[in-house]
Amino acid sequence: MKHLGGKVAVVTGAASGIGRSLSAQLVAEGMSVILSDWNAEELENVRAALAASGGDVMACDTDVSNAASMQALADAAYAWRPQIHLLCNNAGVLGPQGEMLWTVDDADWDRVFAVNFRGPLNGIRAFLPRMMAADHEAHIVTTASMGSFSATPILPCYISSKHALLSLCETLRLQLKEAGSKVKTSVLCPGYTKTGLVAVGRGIGDEEAADDAFDEILARSAVPQVAMNPDDTAKIVVAAVKRGDFWIFPNAGSRDRIALRIDEILTTAP
Repeated sequence: MKHLGGKVAVVTGAASGIGRSLSAQLVAEGMSVILSDWNAEELENVRAALAASGGDVMACDTDVSNAASMQALADAAYAWRPQIHLLCNNAGVLGPQGEMLWTVDDADWDRVFAVNFRGPLNGIRAFLPRMMAADHEAHIVTTASMGSFSATPILPCYISSKHALLSLCETLRLQLKEAGSKVKTSVLCPGYTKTGLVAVGRGIGDEEAADDAFDEILARSAVPQVAMNPDDTAKIVVAAVKRGDFWIFPNAGSRDRIALRIDEILTTAP
């Protein structure tokens, strides 16, 4: 979709981080935006701010891990506007930080996979059939992670769920191509981004303490990383959607992180 003005987008995880920045950028592009998040209070704050700036927005409290809740979001979106042109499957959680994977309990594993993997799957199931039936240009962007390519010792559930999500996105791309669909798809693979996700995962309310927690993850990365601002990430995503790109790598150094894994595989594979 080279032109986004006048079209309609849905963004999950819109109350904070990349989702909030992406929603604002899409509004700036002239899109009508359905904002979705589990945090109703923060979601309303974002809706009010975008509406005050002239944005055409609607908010819908949604639990992406629940298929019925995502279907309700789709029903509300299509009741608000007759067509949806862009779905941003963006909501995500970090889960336990620093625990050995064999000590993490089932409830935490289930919660992270429910949001990070089943959430986007629920979004695809709720929106894609109607997008395809409309037979017009449309696009689905799913937020995976650079963690889909390289692991870290302190985020076992998150990394595992994002690896699975990457496979889902690649499969979706192939199936849409085989179906001859006008719907395109992208996988967003951000590196470290100043979204507050680390602080939320650790229950940190203090901004300085949150920065310290973030720096800890950076320090334990195998490849030096520079954190991105979510507003800059959002601009890169919008440009990629307009070009029809599948892969979206907003962070400098992404190639090095991928090469670190691939090079090791290639030196050992027959």
